[in-house]
Amino acid sequence: MTGWYAWLESTSLVRVCEYLLVPLAIAVACFVPSRYEEFFEVPESGFQRLARRPVLSLLAVAIAPVLFRLALLPLMGVPQPGVHDEYSYLLAADTFMHGRVANPPHSYPQFFESFHVLQNPTYASMYPPAQGLFLALGGLLSGYPWAGVLLSIALLCASLLWMLRGWLPATWALLGASLAVLRLGLFSYWANSYWGGAPAAIGGALVAGSLPRIFDGRQQRRQTASAIVLGFGLLLLGASRPYEGFFFSLPFVISLSVWLLQSEGLRKRMIHVAVPLAGILLAGAAALAYYNWRITGHPLETPQLLNARQYAAGRLMLWSKDPPAPAYNDATMRDFYLRVAPGFMDVPHSLFEALRALARKVKVIYCFYLGPVLFAPLLLVPSVFWNARIRLLLLGMFSVYIGLACLAWRIVPHYFGPATCSLYALVILALMSLWKWEWRDRPCGRFLVRGVVAVAVLLVAVRISSALLGINADVFPWDWSTTWQGDSNRAALASKLSRSPERFLVIVRYGPLHDPLREWVYNEADLNSARIVWARDRGSATDALVQYFHDRRAVIVEPDVNPLAVLPYPSTAAPKAAHAE
Repeated sequence: MTGWYAWLESTSLVRVCEYLLVPLAIAVACFVPSRYEEFFEVPESGFQRLARRPVLSLLAVAIAPVLFRLALLPLMGVPQPGVHDEYSYLLAADTFMHGRVANPPHSYPQFFESFHVLQNPTYASMYPPAQGLFLALGGLLSGYPWAGVLLSIALLCASLLWMLRGWLPATWALLGASLAVLRLGLFSYWANSYWGGAPAAIGGALVAGSLPRIFDGRQQRRQTASAIVLGFGLLLLGASRPYEGFFFSLPFVISLSVWLLQSEGLRKRMIHVAVPLAGILLAGAAALAYYNWRITGHPLETPQLLNARQYAAGRLMLWSKDPPAPAYNDATMRDFYLRVAPGFMDVPHSLFEALRALARKVKVIYCFYLGPVLFAPLLLVPSVFWNARIRLLLLGMFSVYIGLACLAWRIVPHYFGPATCSLYALVILALMSLWKWEWRDRPCGRFLVRGVVAVAVLLVAVRISSALLGINADVFPWDWSTTWQGDSNRAALASKLSRSPERFLVIVRYGPLHDPLREWVYNEADLNSARIVWARDRGSATDALVQYFHDRRAVIVEPDVNPLAVLPYPSTAAPKAAHAE
């Protein structure tokens, strides 16, 4: 009994309800389906009418998650960054908003070294540009980078609907996009952090949705438009998740190449498909090469590979060897790369360990994208995993998983992002099969499909209620219903200092037991003109930095002290004393 109590205490109300409601829905579908037929007639009729209007349905699934999440602002607020990757993406966004690809290195780079950020040869994010561009667009349109996150979620849901309509009937395609709104667009970290995920999923949906429209040769204009969309989808994958995007795209590119090289109609296919696709890809490849060149100095060296050469001490692929550890300038960074980062690696040394590593990666995908409610249809109709109707989508999905299995690192859900559309197409195909299932002359399958939708909607209400009541919402770090919690202490201090008419130099001094995952030294793109500059404490050498920023109030912050300690910098290099906060 103690084990059950401990599980309930550590598990969220949402997950408990999900595990209880799914078997209840199956039981109702099997034993009492006919009693509730009339309750579904009106909403299903309206849903079908909406599905028959492509433009309106696209707008509906795009706008719905944005309006719903904005309505939750009094409850959930605007998310705050807290993870290394988020700060790096925000740096990229700020750089783009200044009209630059990279920033010149600072005169004192050793004080500003941080995770996933380059200091030399340029000061820039190490990541591909897609997520940063979305955040920059949100910042330009509204002043809040998070608006770019909402925009990416809207485009994700719309692109999923567009893709599903190319493979499945319109009503079922709309159902798949609606489930994505509920499971990805409201409470997941894709919508409530700056970490990304949606751009790669959009790219995958554009790639997968363009192929059936290209293969349908009845309208040459449609083929050309679809080829252009395919090109943009491939570029978006290259600008967000290039490694996983390559694996996902491989089956589609091979299939398209075979189709293009067929002798019948070769000239028309080249003119209407190959030429526009090649033009988009060449222009995009040139843009990405320029991006790499401006940051790293070499068009074929990505910022992420350069950052790995400068800081990483662990292997990337299972078969590679660990590189020699570099000489770190900061104890916190050394602690992260030599002690913390190896804990994120999954390098098996036996068959049993390899199977456990593969299972852990499957668990991450299951918890975030499916959960019990969307996994139940796949469990009841396992034949969909080798269904010829969506064979190409399945190949893309399994190809991504093979690529992830080769990584020496444990995965995060957005690593699987390019295959999001394939997974949701698989779920919808299972629901389509269940719809026709009968048991003892009862339409059990029809009510089971309805039960899945009803449970998905009800869980959203449970998630909102748990937030209103202050009940634990955390289950698994990557669960669909876990709203990402950023670093509220750093955000609160930054907000407080920003209200002052002065400009600040904040010297960050960590304690001996500091967690390297809680990093505070991240800055804006234009370091010298920022209202607040965050710098590492390097002992007496910090006096030189304080003198460099002589026109700022220098303070020391100790994030590991509770309550948070903000002290005046004691050096005589500071022109004016800072009072204790």
